[in-house]
Amino acid sequence: MIKVLITGQMRSGTTFLCNFLNSQKDAVVYADFIRTPFQIGENLNIKDTNAPLTERQKNILFSNLIAESSAIGLDFSKHLTRESCNTWNDFFHQALEALAILDGNENAKLTGIKKTEETLYLKSILDGNCKIIYMIRDARDVLLSSKNRFSHYKIFPFLKRWEENLEFANQFAEHPNFKIVQYESLMLDTERVLKELETFLNIKLVVNQNQKLKNRSYEDIYNDNSSFGDISKLFDAKGVDRWKKSLESDEVLIASGAATNLLSKFNYEIPQSLSNKGRQRQLVFKYKIYRLYKRFTKIIRGILNR
Repeated sequence: MIKVLITGQMRSGTTFLCNFLNSQKDAVVYADFIRTPFQIGENLNIKDTNAPLTERQKNILFSNLIAESSAIGLDFSKHLTRESCNTWNDFFHQALEALAILDGNENAKLTGIKKTEETLYLKSILDGNCKIIYMIRDARDVLLSSKNRFSHYKIFPFLKRWEENLEFANQFAEHPNFKIVQYESLMLDTERVLKELETFLNIKLVVNQNQKLKNRSYEDIYNDNSSFGDISKLFDAKGVDRWKKSLESDEVLIASGAATNLLSKFNYEIPQSLSNKGRQRQLVFKYKIYRLYKRFTKIIRGILNR
């Protein structure tokens, strides 16, 4: 059974890809589920995923997973035991295997989850023979979509996360169990990208623009996750290059000016002329100061915590 983690920054198509894979006959892939190993593992300061778990760590991981799964009517206690999970990796892999059984698809060829912005356990998951699909999307569309979606949105932190996430992910680009998928390519060059995913996941992918997508443990008619509500079909190009309709927005100005190198690295278009150059210079300068401030405070916290 192939195991997969879908990750990437929010508003980059991770949920869409997860639900599309979960709609395939031989796959069980849940969105925003089995978060316990990540959240509780970080809280318990579990850094070595192959180190033996203490009884306390086992108890906390298990009790929280049971609570998490019961919210959608799944009972992991019947298929996962404390005795069989001696490490974080054991716990994570066996939880994925139990997910397929509980979903009623124990013969599935693929099982996995989607969790955005995972960094702490990413290398451990790769080394543990689990495949990772990392979704990326043009920073300008990520920012605009985030602004339209989240009440806690702030432009500097969101752009900083986009840059850091792509820089982090790029270091694994050559790993055989790691695949970067660009949202734009998935929407505009669907056949090619899905063929690559078929090879990467060793599973047949069937596309039907009118198909139903399975979200978590229930089946529902396709309902897009767009912040703009204009998506009307499965692979819809309307979500690509929305930023070109908002050239005067702070999101387009700052990303085009401050993240030029990363945008170019992934072949995203850089506009040659933007009318509000003064505003762009101002935003880029403030963003650089923000980055320096964050770096300085991180150093100070590190010194104080020694």
